[in-house]
Amino acid sequence: MSMEEKRSLLLKTIDFEKVSERGLFSMNELGKSITSWPQLATDVISGGATAAMAARMILLKEKIESGRKYVDIQSTIRGTC
Repeated sequence: MSMEEKRSLLLKTIDFEKVSERGLFSMNELGKSITSWPQLATDVISGGATAAMAARMILLKEKIESGRKYVDIQSTIRGTC
């Protein structure tokens, strides 16, 4: 996919009311000062842990709500969520 195709797909999947200012800035820099979508190792690990927990709960037939969920550790630690 071209950078423009990737950007178009990304824009269709993002809830802009939930995106941080830093995330919005990074999106504008894609293809300019940033060559691809930045992922910090801590974010990747947190996402993996969240997905693993959801999978575990599903396999144990525990109730989980359907839908998109947001896990914002930075805001949780700062106490701003």
